[in-house]
Amino acid sequence: MARLPTPGGDSGNWGTILNEYLEKNIPHVANPFTFGVHSTTEPGYENFDSTVAIQAAFNEAAASKGIVFLPPGIYEITSGLTMALGVELRGSGMEATTLVYTGTGTAVTADGNPTGLTWKGKISNLKIASITGAIGVKLKD
Repeated sequence: MARLPTPGGDSGNWGTILNEYLEKNIPHVANPFTFGVHSTTEPGYENFDSTVAIQAAFNEAAASKGIVFLPPGIYEITSGLTMALGVELRGSGMEATTLVYTGTGTAVTADGNPTGLTWKGKISNLKIASITGAIGVKLKD
């Protein structure tokens, strides 16, 4: 089990012990900008569809039960997104980060797993809006 270094002990091994601890205890943050996400508030991206980029970030985060972080902005999605077991979607605040869903059906489906375990993910600090009257978030077994 990973642990923090012991003050006054672990002579010469602090770096190794600390790195092992951080690798096991700090969640991976998937950067959706790596996949080409853009806020519709950015000049030149007023009608930009970020669906594919955000889904790609969810897929990357699923491998490590990591976090997808969206900074302040308005992000349009035109089809539903699926979050895997253990993934977290985090914004910069309810008034700062908004997902605008223009499709039908469900904007974000928090997917369960085949063994029936509870979905242990999180959606926080953002607003999900629909201009089509669609479902915002669906928890799926």
